[in-house]
Amino acid sequence: KTVPKPRPSKSIPKKVAPEPAPRPSISLFGLGNDAPTEKSRPLKSVPKPRPPKKEPPTPAQAPRSTISLFGFGGGRGTSASKSVPVPKAPTKKAAPRGVPTLTQWTKNRDGSITGRITGSSQFDKNEKVTTSSIASGEITSGSVVTTKSGSRYFLA
Repeated sequence: KTVPKPRPSKSIPKKVAPEPAPRPSISLFGLGNDAPTEKSRPLKSVPKPRPPKKEPPTPAQAPRSTISLFGFGGGRGTSASKSVPVPKAPTKKAAPRGVPTLTQWTKNRDGSITGRITGSSQFDKNEKVTTSSIASGEITSGSVVTTKSGSRYFLA
């Protein structure tokens, strides 16, 4: 048998699909290439609708009061017209010069005070001490007391 010889093939150009035209795209999150191209067209902006103008209330429409749930907000309630006095933070007094300070102190049944002392040359800083009974001074924070033995302490 004879095998047919292959024929020399003629170069037939293949059909190539045309490149699709680039489509305009919108980046939802501000990512991507923002550079304009020749083929890109700017998007038309849509005007925002304006809210209707508010007219003053008629006598039949009395303004309603608003309740602020957490102390903030823009309501027209009475809280905006009344001023509430804000309590001032107590100012901390400093111990007078040369008077040791007692911190974390408690008053004992016998009239003495036990606490941690600072500013004394006789004791280590924050050493726990108990005074003799208090002879004068108010036993409150921020005051200076004097013991029966004559020692003075600032109660912080």
